[in-house]
Amino acid sequence: PGSINIPAFLDTANGRQPAKAQFVEAIKKQFPDTDTKLIIGCQRGIRSKAAAEWLCELGYNNLIDVDGGFSYWMANADLPVDSEW
Repeated sequence: PGSINIPAFLDTANGRQPAKAQFVEAIKKQFPDTDTKLIIGCQRGIRSKAAAEWLCELGYNNLIDVDGGFSYWMANADLPVDSEW
């Protein structure tokens, strides 16, 4: 609840490409306060790491990057998962 998806990379005819400009503009519009807590994630953690770095460059300082991505999180029995939603 309360989460939104703002793509940082887009699939194109040339493969998956960074959409840094569109991503950072959407983040700044949705979350103008750079102290806002943001959780950044993707399937394997590679794209979210890049997105988190872009946000750090803008001064966002309350970021959580899902290390290893959602696939790692789901595969690790020691990490909490809410499957009710």
